[in-house]
Amino acid sequence: VPFTFLSKSPQMITDFTIVKADSCNYFTEYGEMAVKVDIGYFDKVVTWEGDTITYQYQWDGNPQQFKDTLTQVSAGYHYVKVRDSFGCENVFDSVMPALTNILVSTYMDPGFFDTATYFCPNDTVKLYTGVIILEDGAAFRDSIVWEAWDTNNELVFENINKDTLYSATNQSLNFVAMAYYGGCAAPDSLFAGRYKIDKLIASVDGDKEKIFLGNEIVLRGNELEVTYPDGLIDFDVTHSWTWTADNGGVIWNPSPPDTIAPMAKPSVNTLFTVYDTIRIVNLNYSNQVCLLSDTLHIIVLPEFDPPAGFTPNGDGLFDKWDLPGIQGYTNVDIQIFNRWGGLVWEHSGAYEGNEWEGTNTKGKSLPSGTYYYIIKYGDDTGTKTTTGPVTILR
Repeated sequence: VPFTFLSKSPQMITDFTIVKADSCNYFTEYGEMAVKVDIGYFDKVVTWEGDTITYQYQWDGNPQQFKDTLTQVSAGYHYVKVRDSFGCENVFDSVMPALTNILVSTYMDPGFFDTATYFCPNDTVKLYTGVIILEDGAAFRDSIVWEAWDTNNELVFENINKDTLYSATNQSLNFVAMAYYGGCAAPDSLFAGRYKIDKLIASVDGDKEKIFLGNEIVLRGNELEVTYPDGLIDFDVTHSWTWTADNGGVIWNPSPPDTIAPMAKPSVNTLFTVYDTIRIVNLNYSNQVCLLSDTLHIIVLPEFDPPAGFTPNGDGLFDKWDLPGIQGYTNVDIQIFNRWGGLVWEHSGAYEGNEWEGTNTKGKSLPSGTYYYIIKYGDDTGTKTTTGPVTILR
């Protein structure tokens, strides 16, 4: 029974044939597929009794692929645009299979949080993969190889052959994991961002890193700004500061020293550490708790009591006027006077290595007797003066 077609151009019904499947689902182009066009009526193939209909083809928008067979094609989705001799066009699609399919997915361990895209600088982030091989008899992939690129598309590292990767950096990085099996490879990628946080710096007011015993100092941390690599974005940040000392001989104000700028009175040389616990609340990307620290060494200069005398007689015992405790002072002025008030010896600068040997300013030995000293010594907080007698016994 002849059909009466309602349009000048009859329906196109396509039949795709996979001539040769591609080798792998990524990075190969060995597949070949063909398309056959039949004449249809209400989605059924019928016999056409009119003039011969010819067809033109274009695969994947490529003018070089104009035949009914697509060659050197990769696995995945492809489409063909068919134009008949009546001038009508239709687009049809099909999927090229692969003999070996590697399905790889990359993951990050978010740590204490349910999800995380951005992390604290230099915190360790665990990255790992899940791989499925779809091939008869296949169970395990051969290897996983990682590479990383920064946000400027500069290569940071490559050829890291590990199943699990641990990254501790202050850079935001795009990671790519490549899974290999039987001559095939498949990639997956993920982004691990890093918040940018200013460097925490511990300091002391007035730069007084050397102080007299009993003096009080003001320690200070700095306010830190938290940003994304591409600038400041609205999210909530809170700071919690605390200070510690490497010994128990410090008097704190306040106590405990949970402020950015506490007062401290150390009794011995002390290494102070400031901690800033930064809590970032960012619903769009991730919540984080970042801990930054810095240290500061304070030297406590002890009081000293000059010896009452010495014996510069060349026997190797007490030949110099040693001043225990003065070694830590760099600014020392010493004047020695005789009993009539005449200046007989003086020295300015560090005393250690320049000790008085019982001579006058010209280097001649002074006779036994009692002399009188004025010693001025200083640190970063000021100058002190001590006076008294010293006896030379020969």
